[in-house]
Amino acid sequence: MRSMKALVKKEAAPGLWLEETPVPEIGINDVLIEVLGKEFCGILGCDYFSAYRKFMGLMNGLVQFCLAHLIRDVKFLAEHPNPMMQLYAQPILRAIRRLFHLIHQHGEHPREDFQSQLERIKKRIIALAVDTTPLSSIPWYVEKEYPEVFNMAQRFRKHGEQYFTFITTPNVDPTNNAAEQALRFVVMDRRATQGTRSSKGRTFCERIWTVVGTCRMNQRSIFTYLCEAVKAWARFWREAGGFSAELIIGTDPCLTFVAEEDSAHGLGTGVWDGDPPEFSTRRTFSPTWCNAAGMTRTASR
Repeated sequence: MRSMKALVKKEAAPGLWLEETPVPEIGINDVLIEVLGKEFCGILGCDYFSAYRKFMGLMNGLVQFCLAHLIRDVKFLAEHPNPMMQLYAQPILRAIRRLFHLIHQHGEHPREDFQSQLERIKKRIIALAVDTTPLSSIPWYVEKEYPEVFNMAQRFRKHGEQYFTFITTPNVDPTNNAAEQALRFVVMDRRATQGTRSSKGRTFCERIWTVVGTCRMNQRSIFTYLCEAVKAWARFWREAGGFSAELIIGTDPCLTFVAEEDSAHGLGTGVWDGDPPEFSTRRTFSPTWCNAAGMTRTASR
């Protein structure tokens, strides 16, 4: 466990004590609450991850659990080697497939009784899921001998209605496939690179992935957006009066990035390995692409 130095109040006496304490860890629920907020009153489309279930008790909005994830879980039981689990899960799987067949059929040939048909199939799915009597009429025996079936039944007893929010709420997708597809490139990059190895790298990836995902959703050029962002940053400093001295815009154990503005040559950046050199006059440095080791020296003007 990582630790850090912190000022603590050990006893009811004047003063504070400097002690070694564990570094606070960010929990999975903390991130969700920070992003959406406890006042969230929209519609949350998600899988059955525990953080989302806990968030349900804190917010005022609606939840649509992903039916695609549910199909995967039910299919696991329907194909289980134990025939008793198959006996429980296969009718549920058939009912869910009828639900999707009805949705696709309605898209091609709308029908007036569509909502009532959805409600009927919904009640059928929930009734099948909570009923474990085909395995045993004794709940504790089902929990002991068929824990997967017991957990599925408990899931529908607690949150069965949240799988069918799309029936009564317009423009809600029964799956979270759109979110999964939006994150696909992040997952592929993480799998290929094995993730980052520093907090700076993690922060950069978070920001650039957000830019990439947002630009794709809005059909904007990622390169054009980044160029505009850099130009806006430079324009802001020019309008603010420029730099009267070197401004450290980022530091690294191996590199120091320095930006200056020169009245004749405009804004430029310089990269050094180690501390930046001392200059008696203001200079502008040309942009530099560092190599993999990050040890490229930039020549001044």
